[in-house]
Amino acid sequence: MYRLPEAVVNRRRQEAKKQAKKRGRTPSQEHLALLEFALFVTNVPDSIWSAEVVGTIYRIRWQIELRFKEWKSLLSIHVLKGKRPERICCWLYGRLICLLIITDLCSWAHWYAFESLGKELSLDKTIKWFTHFGRLADSIQQNTLSRLIEDLKNNINRLCKQKRTRKTTRSLIDSHIHYLDSFQGGPIPENI
Repeated sequence: MYRLPEAVVNRRRQEAKKQAKKRGRTPSQEHLALLEFALFVTNVPDSIWSAEVVGTIYRIRWQIELRFKEWKSLLSIHVLKGKRPERICCWLYGRLICLLIITDLCSWAHWYAFESLGKELSLDKTIKWFTHFGRLADSIQQNTLSRLIEDLKNNINRLCKQKRTRKTTRSLIDSHIHYLDSFQGGPIPENI
């Protein structure tokens, strides 16, 4: 459990009041008081992860969840056609192979953007770029992957994340900034 900084708490409370008002309700005082904390439930013992690291680990885990969400929404890996097991297996393997190729290309593009421009690549924009008008599929079929990569290099600046006022998850991890330090808050004393 972490006590959040006042600015974050105020923003969370405003959002809760706005959502409650939409539903014709008023948030309880208990609910508003709980918004002062970030709660993480884990079965990992203290001897493996200290309480200070749990928030940071959760941030990394959240990036994995976002990756699956992107695969689902951008590449439709959850859509299966047909009822025959053979067809479903072919469909699934085809999608997974496509994921491997796109992930490999995105990893290279991420590295290239960071090394050449000092920027972080937007995975969402990059996947959309690869799948736009079947760009990647056509490139594989026509054996013009090297031309696709050159085209990617030329467009890499457009695929980067825009300037943000807050640090990205990667920059927080690279800087070894723990969860609470990213808010300039502090851990909750043990007696609370």
